[in-house]
Amino acid sequence: MKRSNRLVVVGGVLLAVASFMLIIVSLQAPPTAGPAASSSATVTIVVAAKDLTLGTKLAPESLTLKTISAVDKPADSFADPALIVGKTIRQSVSASAYISTAMITGDSSGSTGIDVPAGFVGVSIRVDQVNGVGALIRAGDFVDVITGITTADRVPLMVWNSDPKVGTVGWVKVEDATYNHTTVKTLVQGLLVLGTLTTPGVDTGAGAAAGGTTINGSEEIVIVAATSQQAEVIKFSQMDGTMSLVLRSAADCRGTDGTSASCPVQKTTGVTLRTLVNDFGVVPPQLVQVIEPAAK
Repeated sequence: MKRSNRLVVVGGVLLAVASFMLIIVSLQAPPTAGPAASSSATVTIVVAAKDLTLGTKLAPESLTLKTISAVDKPADSFADPALIVGKTIRQSVSASAYISTAMITGDSSGSTGIDVPAGFVGVSIRVDQVNGVGALIRAGDFVDVITGITTADRVPLMVWNSDPKVGTVGWVKVEDATYNHTTVKTLVQGLLVLGTLTTPGVDTGAGAAAGGTTINGSEEIVIVAATSQQAEVIKFSQMDGTMSLVLRSAADCRGTDGTSASCPVQKTTGVTLRTLVNDFGVVPPQLVQVIEPAAK
């Protein structure tokens, strides 16, 4: 009986040791190949069917689909061309390159470099939300430059005096207080925006409740393609005037294939107070004559 008990105990010990060894082997065994099968899954993303230039309006023939591994899918890619057809491309894109959200939205949080077209120079213009279309100008847009000059010493009024009884014969400066000095003119039209840099402002909350653009005092550096002559005009305006950028309709500035072209030049007269009075019906101040009662 004692011998039988000893055999049972020994058998139990051996069984426990075998179970322990089996657990150790199981923990050290390599994982099964099941999950690796998912790496063979594929997805399609939208890529450029041809080279796309800055400012091009995306057409169905501008885009195509490319099949890639699911693990290589960029987070900012598109799966359906219909989502971006009709949008403006905000940077030049090479054929077969995938279209990212930044290429459509024109992310202005930082500059990654710009491509200046041949025959042009890149010029930077600093604007805010008031004189820069809400600081919402993006690469691929088209803008006009309007300048206003109002300082008296920069807009002198000279008249020719031929009467020696009145004063010295020659050009005579009119007294500053006797006329309005402001003059406004559209100087340059149809400039292609190459890139932008936005400086953060202070959020006032205005506009946020209505779901619109927040008025926060932000400023924007807008880099445009201009000729050397246009660059000189812009520089003069920056030094002696107040500049505004106005946004042109992209539909007016593209060719029939959707690529960037020249904006039509709109003839303007410029504006002074005399222009407003003569052409726009602004009523000038009138002299009011008061007859005082005779003294008794």
